[in-house]
Amino acid sequence: MIIFQKEHSNKSEYYQAWICNDLNCNSHLHTSLELVYVIEGELDIFIDSEKFIMKKGDYALVLPNQAHYYCTENYSRVYTLIFSPDIVNTFSKVALNKGVIDPVFVLDNQTVLQDLILYKRNDILLLKSYLYYICSQFVKKTVWKERPSGKHELQNKLIDYVQSNFSKPLSLKQVADELGYNYCYLSRFFSENFQDNFRNFLNQHRIYHAQYLLRESAMNITSIALACGFENIRSFNRAFSQIVKSTPSEYRSNGSDDKVLLT
Repeated sequence: MIIFQKEHSNKSEYYQAWICNDLNCNSHLHTSLELVYVIEGELDIFIDSEKFIMKKGDYALVLPNQAHYYCTENYSRVYTLIFSPDIVNTFSKVALNKGVIDPVFVLDNQTVLQDLILYKRNDILLLKSYLYYICSQFVKKTVWKERPSGKHELQNKLIDYVQSNFSKPLSLKQVADELGYNYCYLSRFFSENFQDNFRNFLNQHRIYHAQYLLRESAMNITSIALACGFENIRSFNRAFSQIVKSTPSEYRSNGSDDKVLLT
């Protein structure tokens, strides 16, 4: 199951950073770059289904539109930075439609991380200097590889379509007809590439957006359910509990995670 994170996509000079303990998250992608640094402990990072192990002092850079997720088995304290490609435009052009053999690396100058943590939103040129240095180290210490285009193009097309239409009644037959694919082919593609069926895939996107609205808006829960494409509050509550393992009210009351925003 891969979630497209709209809130981290298609924003000019976008930048957000936080520190959290025991990082775990579901597979997701966005159009931004994502930098991860392990302050303490150990972290497993999965990019396009490949597993890489990060230890204390390691960095990893996830490129735009790469599906990725994180797992902590014992303990991790992790700094995460998400930023738009236009901040490092020259690097982004080089990285377009590419991947790397191994995204894990270390910096020659470790003080850059502390500078980033202390950075305040008042000097875009200073921010660019930090991030260009990190990107240059990434290029120096990793090996590029071409990403197979066909599978990822259809994957991204399906995610984009569902992301744009999940608030409406939607079926796999509608998606197949709209995009010009055979229904049976798309059904197999979902099972093989998203490890799920279309209905669960759709509900995951709806619930992910509902979580965002519960955190960031004052909308009541019934309005959120309808805005996310559910026909009634009962089906919304059932899907939310199955996916998030709590009720919408509990999620809103308890907060969503254990991360400390730095920006």
